[in-house]
Amino acid sequence: PGLRFDGFFESRNFETRLDGSVGYRFTPLISLWSGFTWISPNVNQSPQTYRPWQQIVWDLFEKNSKVLFTTRTRLEELKREDQPELSLKLRERWRLAFPNLLPHKITPLIYDEVFFNLNQPAWVNTQTIDQNRVFIGIDTPRWKNTYIEIGYINQYIFSQPIQKMS
Repeated sequence: PGLRFDGFFESRNFETRLDGSVGYRFTPLISLWSGFTWISPNVNQSPQTYRPWQQIVWDLFEKNSKVLFTTRTRLEELKREDQPELSLKLRERWRLAFPNLLPHKITPLIYDEVFFNLNQPAWVNTQTIDQNRVFIGIDTPRWKNTYIEIGYINQYIFSQPIQKMS
């Protein structure tokens, strides 16, 4: 048990994201987190998005040398700088990692994440299920308590009248 900190930087899909969070591990398997994400578009003059969030992370079984299964439930309150209303989203992610499958501490992993709209402000998709993301890749430690995750993420957005995949 104890206090945890996390920082995250990502550049993809023509935007940059910075995350910072603090968490507390209540048991070896369960931790609660609160954080903030800033999203800035890298193209044109699109508005910035501010996203405070809270989440629970649950490792479904003790450390295992063959497979790790983690579920993450996150509640987000999104605010876009050009819109008056907040968008509330629930995100559910299931992650499988396979430590010790490859040499040099490289861990293959896959996850699936579903986004649910809890309200429908004018600037978001009106579907209950907003999007689905599937990731396949590897993570590898760079320094103590720091790792790099590299792979491919497929994003399917349930929008009307045309569905989008990127």
